[in-house]
Amino acid sequence: MKFKIIFILTTLFSINVIGQTNEFSFHLNTGFFSFRGSESGTTTSYTAASDFGAYSTDRPFGKHSGFSYSLGFNAQRITDSYFLFGIRSSYESLSSSINVDKVFNITSSGGDTWNAYDSKTILTSQFINLFPFLGNRFNLIDGFKSDLIFGLDIGVCLKIEEHATVNANQQTYKTTQDWGKKWDYRFRVEFVNYYKKVGLSLGYSHGLRNYLGESLGRETNACSKMIRLGLVYKI
Repeated sequence: MKFKIIFILTTLFSINVIGQTNEFSFHLNTGFFSFRGSESGTTTSYTAASDFGAYSTDRPFGKHSGFSYSLGFNAQRITDSYFLFGIRSSYESLSSSINVDKVFNITSSGGDTWNAYDSKTILTSQFINLFPFLGNRFNLIDGFKSDLIFGLDIGVCLKIEEHATVNANQQTYKTTQDWGKKWDYRFRVEFVNYYKKVGLSLGYSHGLRNYLGESLGRETNACSKMIRLGLVYKI
């Protein structure tokens, strides 16, 4: 599907129409990435089965945000009626965070439960993100151009990793777990203000895909959300 979108938009940009203009820009974003749904939270537990070589966060989908950033290239066409359409391609590194308050220590002879302190798990997802969009341009303030756009984020996943740092019972666990590749789809709306070649953007993405998989049912879910803040430079 994503290749059809790219082909259609590339064809449209290659056609010269009187009264229409093409614009190209670079976008640098940061923001607040986190999760919502029944399996998301602000605190969770951690399982340390040292005799079996197994360590994992029991529910790593945090409602807190970690450090996130993206770098993208945007191409859009503006018609003489100020309707616009385009596509943005970005590399994204998006991180959520959740505090760990308990450790379940499991051994071959039994188990214990310990309180954890200064402990958290960060879930970092890396994507190549495609954002086909539609929108409209208008002028709120003289000398500024404003774009209101909406569309669908198509997150082509490169890697998702869980990084845990857990302190309990005078021990520190630092573990990394590979979550494989989980694509993400998000409805996205964005507002961009330009002054000449420089702009500021504010956007929100609402995840549509359950990171736990549909097989677990509608009542068990973890979906992403993202508030974006960005700088724009037109070329």
